[in-house]
Amino acid sequence: MIDPPDGPLVKIVHALQRGIGDAATPYHIRMPRGEGKTAFMKSAAAWAAACGVRHYITAFSAARPDAVQIVDDIFAVFLSSEAFAADFPEIAIPLRAMKGSYKRRQFYNGRSTAITRRTGRVVLPYIVAKRDFPQIGVAAGQPFPAAGAILDARGFSSHARGAAQGAARPDLLLLDDLQDEDEAKSPDTVKKNAERIRKGLLNMGGRERIAAVMTSTPIEPGDLSEEFAADPAWRTLTFRAFRAFPTEWSERGMEGLWGSYCRIYRHAVASGDPNPMRKATEFYRANRAAMDAGAEVISRRRFDRKTQISGIQAKMDKMFEIGLPAFEAEFQMKPRRRQYAFSLSAATVLSRIRKGFDPRTTPLPPGFDFIAAATDINPSYALTTAVTAFDRDRTAIVVWHWIDPIQIDDRVNDTAFNQRIYDALAAHGRTIHASGLPINAWGIDASGKQFAAVTSFAPHARELCQIPACALTGRNSLKFNPFVRSRLRDAINDTVLCGERDTGRRWIAFNADLFREAMQRSWATETGAPGGISLFDGGILHEEFAEQVAREKMKTKRQLADGRTEYTWDERDPHDFGDCLTMCYAVAASEGIAAGGRLPPVSLKRKRRYRVAR
Repeated sequence: MIDPPDGPLVKIVHALQRGIGDAATPYHIRMPRGEGKTAFMKSAAAWAAACGVRHYITAFSAARPDAVQIVDDIFAVFLSSEAFAADFPEIAIPLRAMKGSYKRRQFYNGRSTAITRRTGRVVLPYIVAKRDFPQIGVAAGQPFPAAGAILDARGFSSHARGAAQGAARPDLLLLDDLQDEDEAKSPDTVKKNAERIRKGLLNMGGRERIAAVMTSTPIEPGDLSEEFAADPAWRTLTFRAFRAFPTEWSERGMEGLWGSYCRIYRHAVASGDPNPMRKATEFYRANRAAMDAGAEVISRRRFDRKTQISGIQAKMDKMFEIGLPAFEAEFQMKPRRRQYAFSLSAATVLSRIRKGFDPRTTPLPPGFDFIAAATDINPSYALTTAVTAFDRDRTAIVVWHWIDPIQIDDRVNDTAFNQRIYDALAAHGRTIHASGLPINAWGIDASGKQFAAVTSFAPHARELCQIPACALTGRNSLKFNPFVRSRLRDAINDTVLCGERDTGRRWIAFNADLFREAMQRSWATETGAPGGISLFDGGILHEEFAEQVAREKMKTKRQLADGRTEYTWDERDPHDFGDCLTMCYAVAASEGIAAGGRLPPVSLKRKRRYRVAR
C-alpha cells in the first residue's frame, strides 16, 4: 500500500504493531503532514484484520468520508492485490468469487461465508479450514484468523456508543487526524473532543479494554495532538521531518545557499517561467553537498521525482511554501503561538503632539529634509491628504492633513471617470501647492479603478501643480513581489518602481502591510524619539485624524521561512488618513529613507531648512 519505509519510518511500523497488539496502553503517533500516516494506518488495519490480531476494527476520521476511504482502500487491497492473495487466499478468493455482487449468498463447505460489503463497512468471509495449517496455527474444522472480521468507518462526531454486531464489540480504534484547523484553534472544542475520546470512544469495547492507535499532526499549541502528547496514559511517539536541519541553513538562513535557492525559484515564478523549479533544482544539484551537509530527514525517498532530486530538497521546498510557523507545527511537531501584535489607539496618536510646533510659523527641526505628501482617493466622497517630514533616521512629523470633498459616480463610463479623477487631482494639487509646503514627492493612490487616471496625471503634476508626483499601488505582504516583471529598477526598501514600456505609465508598488505596521509602531514611540512620529500643534481635524490612523488593528503577524511576513488585520472604515501616512512612509522609503539611518539621495540632503508660508 505504501513504499517500503526507510529511516525513522521503520519505527512507526513497530509502534503500530505494539499499539494494535497491546490493549493496556493506547498509542499516539505524531507524524509530519504528507508523510503517509494514513497509509501506515491502513496497512496496520489490514495486517490486524488479516492476521486475526483484532476482529472488530473501527476507524474514525474528522469527517466520515475520510474514514470510509480508509475502509474502502483496505478492501481494495483485499480484493485486488496479487501479493495479498498469495498470503491470504482465505480472504481474497471468496471476495473475488462474489464478482462485486455482495447481496448474493455464498457458501463454503456447506457454511455461509457471511460476507458483507456496504459503504464504510466490511465483514470478511467466515472460512473454516478443511485441513490443518500448522504454519498459522489453524486446525481442520477451525476458522481462519480473519474469519468474520469487521472493518467499520465512522466520523468523529457520529454516535459511537453501543456499536456492536451481535455479541461482538469493537476491539481496536483507529483514530486518524481527528481535528481541522478551526477546531485546533478553539480550546473549548479541543477539550470537548478530548473528553469524547477518553469517555466515549475508549469505552466502546464494553467491559473489555480496547486497543487504540491515534495518528495526528499538530496545528496549534494546545490542540488535540498536543493534548494527548502530554497525557501520561498514552504512549506518544513523535517523528519530525528534520531530525537535524542542513548545517548551511541553520548557520546562514536566507543569507546562504538555501536563501539563494529560494530567491531563484521566486524569481522564476515572477518571470513567468513555465518550469520555475528547473533553475532552482539546477542550483541545488550544483551545490548539493554543501546544502545537504548535516541534514537528517524522516525519509530520503519521499520527493517529487519530476521536479526534485532528494527528500531534503522536498522538505525545504515545503518549508518555503507554507512558511516557518506552519512548518514547525505540521512538520517539526513544534507548534508555536501566533504572534499577536499591539493595538494602536487614537488616544496614543493624540498624545504625540510636538508642543509649540506650528508649521505655519515654526521651522522644522534640523535634519527634516524630506517632505512627502500622500493622497488617498475615494471617488464617492473625498480626496484625503497627509504631509509628513522625515529625517534620515525616518523620524517623522505630520506637518499637515486635510480632506477635500469630491463626488464622482463610478457608474459613469471609464473615460468620464478618468477625466473627473484627473481634474480633481489637478485642483487638489494646486491647493497643496498654495499651502506653501515645499514637498519633495507626492504619492497618489492608484489602486483599483483610478489606476489609469492617476498614472496619466502623475507625469504632469509638476507642470500643473508645481509638485512632483508618483502613482502608488499597495500590495499585501504575501503578494508584494520585488522581482515583478514590470519593474524598471531593483527594489528599494520594499518598494519597486514599475512601468509599462508600451504606454509609458509608471507607478511604485509597495509592501502595504509592512509600511502600515511601521507607521503604527512609530506612534508607540515617545514624541521626538528616533524613528517615532508626532503631530504638529493645533489643527481642527486631529481627532478625526487620530481615529482613522488607529482604526486598522493588527491581529496577527507571522514570519515565514522565505523571509516574508504574513499579517492579518481587523479593518473598519474609514481609515483614509492611515492609508495616507502608510503611503508617506512608502514614498520616503522609495527615496532611500528607512529605519536604521539610511541616507536619502544627495539632491535631498542639500535642501535647506525652511519656514512654511502661512
